[in-house]
Amino acid sequence: MDDEIRKNGLSFSFKKGRTIIYRATIRELGKPEYVRFLLNKKNKTVAVQCCEAIDKDRFKVPEFPKKNKGQFEISSLNFLTMLYKLEGWDQTKNYHLHGYVVPKYRLILF
Repeated sequence: MDDEIRKNGLSFSFKKGRTIIYRATIRELGKPEYVRFLLNKKNKTVAVQCCEAIDKDRFKVPEFPKKNKGQFEISSLNFLTMLYKLEGWDQTKNYHLHGYVVPKYRLILF
């Protein structure tokens, strides 16, 4: 795994009700204006995909100020509930995933 793949990532905290997308993840997607999450129940995977303003369940990607930690937070307890149940995760723990880019579908798969 190269350095760029190790830098991208998502973090999940059920207790805090938040998902964090790291700047490297957004950078690898080409700095899109909007992203959405995709869940594959069969393969138990999650992806972050570039999308448009008209797409359902989208999130606007903020501008990253120079002093920003390089991440942005999304609050969606419904999403976290589905993800934690799908993965069989302990709701008292936080999880961090690293992914790889799938250019054909403009997404990063975790």
